[in-house]
Amino acid sequence: MTIPNWLSASRYLLAPCICIAILTNTWLVATSLFLLAIITDVLDGWLARKLSSVSAIGGLLDHSADAFLVGTILGTLSYLKVIPWILPILLISAFLQYVLDSNALQGKTLRTNRLGRYNGFGYYILSAISLIQTSINWQVFSAPTIYYLGWGLVLTTLISMTERAALLWLSRR
Repeated sequence: MTIPNWLSASRYLLAPCICIAILTNTWLVATSLFLLAIITDVLDGWLARKLSSVSAIGGLLDHSADAFLVGTILGTLSYLKVIPWILPILLISAFLQYVLDSNALQGKTLRTNRLGRYNGFGYYILSAISLIQTSINWQVFSAPTIYYLGWGLVLTTLISMTERAALLWLSRR
C-alpha cells in the first residue's frame, strides 16, 4: 500500500462517518469530513503521479472509494428524501458496469467515457451542495431544485450506462 492508496482508502472510513453526521444533524461535521474526503481525492492522484506509483489497482481503489463515498452520501440523502431514491442505486450500478466493462478486476486500467466522468463530478457536486448549504443554513438551491437536479443525474446516468452497454455490444460483434 502506497501513500496515495492509503489516501484513497481513507474515504472508505470517512463515508460512514459523514452519513452518521448527516443522520444526527451535525451538518457542519458532515461537511468538514466531506471536504477532507475531497482533499484526499485530489491528493491521491497527484501524489501517485509525483511518486511514480500510478497503477491499475490504485486507479480502481481511487474510483471505488469515490463511488462508495458519494454512493453512501447520496444514499443517506435519498433516505431523507432530499434526492430521488433511485440515484444511489444507479450510481453503484453504473460504477459496477464501469469496472466490469473495463475488465478492471483482471488488472486492466479503467476506461472512462465522457458522460460518465461528468456524472462523477455531478455526484460530488450534488453531495457538496446538499451538505454545504445545509451546514451553513444558506439555501442557494431550494429543496425542489436539488431534487430535480437529482433526477437530472438519474437521466444522465441512464444515458451513460446505455451508451457503455451499446459500445460494449458493438465491440463484441
